[in-house]
Amino acid sequence: MDGVHIGPCVGSCGSAAYKREPVFATDIASDPHWADYVELAATFGLGSCCSTPVFSSDGILLGTVAMYYRRPHEPSAHDRELIRMATHLAGIVIERARAVEQLRVAKVAAEQRAQEIEERDREIRQKNEQMETDLRMATELQQALMPSTYPTFPADAAAGDTRLRFCHRYLPATQMGGDFFHIARLNEDTAAICICDVMGHGVRAALITAMMRAMIETHSVEAPEPGRLLTQLNSEFTGILKQTGTLVFVTVLYCVINIKTGIARFARAGHPPPLQVRRSSGEVQTIIMGADSAGPAIGIIPNAQFKTTEMKLAPGDFLLFYTDGIIEVGASNGSQFGIKGLRESVRSNLEQPTESLLDAIISDVYKFGDSTVLTDDACLVAAELSPN
Repeated sequence: MDGVHIGPCVGSCGSAAYKREPVFATDIASDPHWADYVELAATFGLGSCCSTPVFSSDGILLGTVAMYYRRPHEPSAHDRELIRMATHLAGIVIERARAVEQLRVAKVAAEQRAQEIEERDREIRQKNEQMETDLRMATELQQALMPSTYPTFPADAAAGDTRLRFCHRYLPATQMGGDFFHIARLNEDTAAICICDVMGHGVRAALITAMMRAMIETHSVEAPEPGRLLTQLNSEFTGILKQTGTLVFVTVLYCVINIKTGIARFARAGHPPPLQVRRSSGEVQTIIMGADSAGPAIGIIPNAQFKTTEMKLAPGDFLLFYTDGIIEVGASNGSQFGIKGLRESVRSNLEQPTESLLDAIISDVYKFGDSTVLTDDACLVAAELSPN
């Protein structure tokens, strides 16, 4: 498609750029915008596409952002919000990059254009202030994608009476983080927990987390089968990365818990294994999933296959999921907090309610690193079976 002129019927992106408005092709095979590119879309397995133009703050067209689906798809309100946020962030990033470059060029000619530079600096500061405001709003939007309430079991149970309780702590290292988690009800007896860690942090990592959430929710059919779900996510994600030529990977741990049987089923893509905590005996152990169940991070190997393993939970047990921002905190002597430090922190605070226990872990991490400033995003998620 490189070099193709934009126009009223040049796919979703070319048409969106030409019309200067979103184009949602819910079925590429029959959409008039794709009439000349149906065979090309079929070659790449594209079923639908949502495309939105990206503008600068003064209305200049910068490009387009597109979200593709393998099958015909009517964009939901959530889809529309995701692409709106992605488009907004893309405009911010492009404008910021341009502003930085303009500042560099202006300073080279400082002696000849001192007055002009002073005025330009003032304009750039104003733009940066506006972009910081926009980034704060984008941060709030990203935080809105994080669970603010948790599903209860049964659905009509009060939060204090649910048979499976959740709590979490999320600590981004920068204004926008690359850690992400998702909790969903699959049916009356089954919950799904997904925790992800995107390479790096900042705007790019935040965009990837939004993409991962959309992909997870798209694959509701595969949700009960952790291994199959991660295999599908990896296939789609690596396909997207191949088109962009970008190296990005995401570690993922996906778990499905059946409350009636106590069976927890896992699949892991380069992510550290969770802890099983048994309050009744004081046991805190890392769940051993076997070497063949630890698949690569998503985005590295296109055809990677992920396996599902399972274990039994007893009433009162809880699972603790975490990202490496917790265990890789370093001390002044070069040692790391590690999984061992995490287990010891949990064990020494078992008498506390789970919410307070997570706070105690974070306090121990800060104490170990002798700082309350983390160099990487950190996330803790607990899923606790009711003792009754």
